[in-house]
Amino acid sequence: MGLFSKRNNKTESKENICNEINNKRLDVKNASYEVHGFVPFDDFSLVLKRHLVDSLYYIGLPVGWEPYQSDRFRAKTSDDKTQISITNWKLGTNGRLFSEQEIKRFLEENVIPQYSKYVDEGGYEPYDDLVINENYISKSFKVDKETQYHLSSLVNIAEDKTYLTGFIIRDLDNYSPEMRATLSIIQGTMNFV
Repeated sequence: MGLFSKRNNKTESKENICNEINNKRLDVKNASYEVHGFVPFDDFSLVLKRHLVDSLYYIGLPVGWEPYQSDRFRAKTSDDKTQISITNWKLGTNGRLFSEQEIKRFLEENVIPQYSKYVDEGGYEPYDDLVINENYISKSFKVDKETQYHLSSLVNIAEDKTYLTGFIIRDLDNYSPEMRATLSIIQGTMNFV
């Protein structure tokens, strides 16, 4: 059973899933990529290591991606070829929890215009890979010599804690379905404390 199916099935506790990702190999070739907008491919696995982000949640990053000092959570490979930045915004929801439909609508109304702004004003070249589902919205861009993989998610933690989280992987390489899947897997490992 793949990581996505375990997480969405909710039969595993968050603690067990989090322990599973800590320095263990994840064989994701059987994961349900069609549900998340990905094309299945063979021979793809990751070894992930847990990291605490903003004292809010643990996340699994590929081993070899090490955090470094910055204004937000950032990690990079030793050769500086790949970097990830993660930014969290707490939303004022007046104690109301968002439904899955409201989360999806919020992301569509707030993130897609930002993606359009990247293209119209920033000169980003979009790839035809937009994914919108009940968990997140994601899109990739060519920006100068790098490929950027963007993903935004909205999570209800409690009635007074709803967070919008933005993930960006910057990679000095051509577009890669594996890197795009890696970003989705990273988001899927979020385990709030």
